Amino acid sequence: MQLIGKKETDEILRRINAADGSPGVLDEIYGKPVFMFNAHKEPRLTGKAGEIIATANHAICRATVDGAIWIGHLKPKLETGAKGIKLPAAFVLKELFPKPGTSILKSLLSKTVKNIEIDYTKPGRQFPCQEVWYEQEEDIAYIYFPFHNGGMSTEQCRLQEA
Repeated sequence: MQLIGKKETDEILRRINAADGSPGVLDEIYGKPVFMFNAHKEPRLTGKAGEIIATANHAICRATVDGAIWIGHLKPKLETGAKGIKLPAAFVLKELFPKPGTSILKSLLSKTVKNIEIDYTKPGRQFPCQEVWYEQEEDIAYIYFPFHNGGMSTEQCRLQEA
C-alpha cells in the first residue's frame, strides 16, 4: 500500500479529493489500513516520506516524497468488512502516539511528532488544516469555518469563541 510514501504531493491531493466523499483513499499508516479524507498541501514542513511529522487541530501532517500533506480525517478499514466511522485523524491514530507518563527512554526511542498550537487570536489562516479563522477589514470581521462535509463538533464550535 503506502501511497503517501511513494507519490508526489499533488498526485496524492488529486486522488484524495477525487474520492473524498466515498470511499476515501486507502493507505497504511504504521501498519494500520485507513481511508484518507480532507487533505491539504503543507507549504513548509518536510520529513521522511510516509511519516507523520506534525499534528494540529486533530489533523496529521504526513511527509511526502516532495513535501508534506495534512490529512484531516481517517476511517479505519475493518477486517470484518464492516464500515468504520470517519473521524478526525488524530482520534483514529491515538494509540500510535506517545502517551503522557511514558518513560523518558521510550519517548526518546519513539518517532518525534511536532504538535502545532494554532493562535486563534491572529487573523488569517496560519495552517492549511486550520478549520476556523477570521479576517478583519476596518470595522467588519469575517469568520471562516469550512468544516469537512459541513459537520461541526462541540469542540469546533468553541473554537469560534476564541
